[in-house]
Amino acid sequence: WSPKLGLLWQVNEHNQLYTNLSRSYEPPSLIEFYNAHGTTAAQKATTWEVGTRGGEQIHWDAAVFYSRVKNELLKIANPDNPSDYIGGNIPRTVHAGLELQLYGELSTERLSGTVDWGLSYTLNHFRHKNDDTFNNKWLPVIPQHFGSVHAIYQHTSGVYVGPDVEFASSVYADQANTLKASGYGIVNLTLGYSHPSSRLTVF
Repeated sequence: WSPKLGLLWQVNEHNQLYTNLSRSYEPPSLIEFYNAHGTTAAQKATTWEVGTRGGEQIHWDAAVFYSRVKNELLKIANPDNPSDYIGGNIPRTVHAGLELQLYGELSTERLSGTVDWGLSYTLNHFRHKNDDTFNNKWLPVIPQHFGSVHAIYQHTSGVYVGPDVEFASSVYADQANTLKASGYGIVNLTLGYSHPSSRLTVF
């Protein structure tokens, strides 16, 4: 049973404000469903979100969210062998954060075509909630900061080229927050051709 209630306010022709309150349900996979210490419970969450989207030449989509998660499906230490991890549940966690996206299209008389650009950023605040073992420590693997930037030049002939950059902050590799994996940055360059009929794309 996963109900959702949403409200949308059309501020004007181009801009909107919105908010959502929803429930979610995720059963364990076949591998996670059972371990030697019992059956794994389904993950449930209640999420609240509020945001805005719109724009004309420059478009945006920004939202903040807060989720209270019960029985999150994560690896847990095997009571019979603490160095081994098995599928299980974490009783209570919190997923909160901010999502921001800006994008648009540029065209000038000097360029025979357009430049599509965009940037996105996500702030993640994912933690245990008063856990008996991990207290309020960070959940592993999820970076606190993640973002990307791209700019693609699209010629009228269908040829397009441009770079994009992705970056992420360091993450904890374990739930006890004793080991960290470094952050990273990736630079990509794309060159391609898209037929005006959209029936063929090569990149």
